[in-house]
Amino acid sequence: HTTHNAQGPHLWSQTPATSSSDDLSDLCNACHNGQILASPKETHHISTAAAADNDEKRGCSTCHNSHGGATPAAQLWSPQDRLCTDCHKDKEGIRNTVHDPTTGQWAGHLTFESQGLCLDCHPIHEARDKGVIRTALGVNGNPDTSLCEICHRINAPAKAMPTPHMGKQIRGTGALQHTLAAVTPGDKIPPYETIHCITCHDIHQNTGDPMLLRAPRQNAELCLSCHSHIGDVMSTPHDLRISAPNAENNRKETAAESGPCGACHLIHPLAGTTDAWAHGNRSKDDFGISYCTTCHRQGESAEAYIPNPSAHPQVPLYNRFSPGQPGYMPTLDEEGHYSPTGQITCLTCHDPHVAMTSNTDRHFFLRSKTQQRFCADCHGKESLWRYLYFHQQDRKP
Repeated sequence: HTTHNAQGPHLWSQTPATSSSDDLSDLCNACHNGQILASPKETHHISTAAAADNDEKRGCSTCHNSHGGATPAAQLWSPQDRLCTDCHKDKEGIRNTVHDPTTGQWAGHLTFESQGLCLDCHPIHEARDKGVIRTALGVNGNPDTSLCEICHRINAPAKAMPTPHMGKQIRGTGALQHTLAAVTPGDKIPPYETIHCITCHDIHQNTGDPMLLRAPRQNAELCLSCHSHIGDVMSTPHDLRISAPNAENNRKETAAESGPCGACHLIHPLAGTTDAWAHGNRSKDDFGISYCTTCHRQGESAEAYIPNPSAHPQVPLYNRFSPGQPGYMPTLDEEGHYSPTGQITCLTCHDPHVAMTSNTDRHFFLRSKTQQRFCADCHGKESLWRYLYFHQQDRKP
């Protein structure tokens, strides 16, 4: 500070850095700009709102006291292991859990000296050169998507957790609060957002949930936050909590434990497999028919409902309708994926996630009878009859 001829506010003796929304940070950057002091101190906290400070702007002085502080070397207001949680109180739950780098045994395998509870994963300055972030860049060069995979991958300290959800996109409807938008700061939110580990998991909580899920799965709350369109399956015979409460998925969980979605769908496939089908064994060359026959067969939970015949003749087909178009009925390829050149299978006519009508004997989860234009391509005016009585040959015209 100089009494006369100051170059900025607070009687500043150096010329402030380029004006930003935080005057005090401009004063700090007069020296911490890589010229007067060799290492510039860049941080994304600058100009972001600090909830703990009544929405005041964060700047250098939020964390640092240039006149002393609790830690004179770094001139911090609070000790380093408490500084972040002074503001981010909702992240305090990670302390002393398996994800705490100061106490977790995994940290020693990553060949760096821990800087504290938060700073190993969230370096404030020069983020790409420190701690876990440095290791993340060695995985695939993208710390946004690989931060969890530093540990959760083959030959790493934690269990590998592959998932087909990773990197997929969902429409940015706002239903999920924790999707990572594929957009740079300042841009408008795009129509799609990218799914990452933190979409479903919150490693900072300490609620006793071993999966650290953001919402419970027993009532499908987590899945329905994205897949709201399949909520009608609740309380139908395809809700195995009701129709087969003792049946177990491939993780040996009952539907009450896994939730109605987890009874059939694995978010993280079992070790050594890539199949996310959770109930029984699925053949991979049956055009998806075994999605249904794992239950609809002798000795399984739906043995009272075994259709005969159960398969449409395999003939060359091209589905001229696309998903979302009126009249769309899906055709599936050998792997059980939707394909315009696939075959007619169970899921072509039946939608296992729709609500049952009052006349359940005739509904059987059939897709809308208005969606018959695909059938009419081959069967013409007989389409509706063949559609309704496919499993009853004696009633075919």
